[in-house]
Amino acid sequence: MARKDYGWAEGAILGDHSKKKHEILKRYFAKYLKVRCQIPHQSRFVLTVIDGFCGSGVYEDDHVGSPIIFVDTLEKFAEEVNIYRKSMNLKEVFIECYCIFNDKEPAAIESLRSTIQPYIAKCKESKYLKISVDFRTSDFSAEYLQIIQKLDDIGVTKNVFFNLDQCGHSLIVPSMVSEILTRYRSAEAILTFSIESLLNYLPAQNAQFRNRILSKYEVDVTRLGELDQIIGKHEKRGLSERLVFEAFERCAPFVSPFAINNPGGWRYWLMHFSNTYKARQVYTDLLYEEPGVQGHVGRSGLRMLQYDPSNGDSEYLFRDEDRKIALDQLSIDIPREVSGFGTAVSVDEFTRSICNQTPAHSRDILSAIIQSPEVKIINENGNPRRSVDGVKRTDLIEIELQRSFHYMPRLSGQND
Repeated sequence: MARKDYGWAEGAILGDHSKKKHEILKRYFAKYLKVRCQIPHQSRFVLTVIDGFCGSGVYEDDHVGSPIIFVDTLEKFAEEVNIYRKSMNLKEVFIECYCIFNDKEPAAIESLRSTIQPYIAKCKESKYLKISVDFRTSDFSAEYLQIIQKLDDIGVTKNVFFNLDQCGHSLIVPSMVSEILTRYRSAEAILTFSIESLLNYLPAQNAQFRNRILSKYEVDVTRLGELDQIIGKHEKRGLSERLVFEAFERCAPFVSPFAINNPGGWRYWLMHFSNTYKARQVYTDLLYEEPGVQGHVGRSGLRMLQYDPSNGDSEYLFRDEDRKIALDQLSIDIPREVSGFGTAVSVDEFTRSICNQTPAHSRDILSAIIQSPEVKIINENGNPRRSVDGVKRTDLIEIELQRSFHYMPRLSGQND
């Protein structure tokens, strides 16, 4: 797929889906910094930000792009977090950030060097922040290995944040994401992937060519034959999409697979990858603060990607009404899931095990357990928890010995 020419010199136009991406990126990066800088005795936090397809920093309507979002958020956070820490009689925390801003288009980087300077200058005035910026002009897929070598040379081993806002689908493959998450401790990546352009690019009548394209995305080749057994166009498209997602799902321990909500359809995936389930929870919980920006089609409880329209599965947009549906579905799904661990499992182990399976808010997972007549959360004294706020990771989830006679979980696919 040819890369779109944005016309940086004339002032690029920002699409609605990109505005949504930038809002999520801005809010999540601020939460990322907050989580990383909450240790009371912490006095220093060092991180690296790599923006692989950074653009010029500004657009025709004066909307700022991802490089400025990163720098501006860092500057504001450094001041705010230290005001808070002082009020709590905690140590000040000093933040050091190394940024790599790369774009294939020289015009984009030339513009960015100018537009970002006022923001960098403001950072340099801060007593709590040191920021250094490396501008690069290259095809990221070619520059990627050089960037990795650069990070090795300066001793970067953790706290690496990749923003991979590619145009289309062809520049980032699962193995690249997997290497990022494997190579660095506490690494995270946000990836834009145009599933629509990929599926439209696959010729329906040429299975050999289609399989070769899908193999590029490390799809399980043993399953490609399934596509030839499907007659319906929508079913074939759905399976192709699932096969590609399953390849990306293997890239990291924790993945948020939600698409950007567009009236015209699910055109782009905005995927979040992390090594910690806490990061996955924070990202998913954020989507409830911006309902309607992202979503998915499928189940609202556990096993969310097992889409079955006969079960009433539909669009899940992180709205209040979706949250209620998820809570109801979790009350059915969780007891069955807990029973797979035996008679008891820790809250930490259980929530880690189901994290990738659900779009539910982290509080709703615990609420569903506390409200269920089938399972309960037991504290260190052997007493049941009555409130989500008091739950600890070391608490145990136990099956009720006297299960409700009237409580009959509806099995997946079972008719009412």
